[in-house]
Amino acid sequence: MGSPGGGRSRDEPKTTQLTEEQVANITQDKEVKAALGRPIKRIIRDKQDKIILNVGDLITHKAVLRAREIGVLDVLLNSVYRRPSQPSIES
Repeated sequence: MGSPGGGRSRDEPKTTQLTEEQVANITQDKEVKAALGRPIKRIIRDKQDKIILNVGDLITHKAVLRAREIGVLDVLLNSVYRRPSQPSIES
């Protein structure tokens, strides 16, 4: 007659539904973690044209926070330099 307390039985898996915003935040957090410590390939400026990051600067937590505050985090994440993968040479 059901489980004590009227809750779900132990056999039923508990599913959690994430909102689109939560999924986007998780994805963005992963992108930020992957970008930290990597160089930038373009200048990132704030609304007063002050430079947040210059070409070749490394992405830091501080730069990510500033970019997020002024709404250019997406620009920063799209400007991360990623070295092209090189095929492995096997002997």
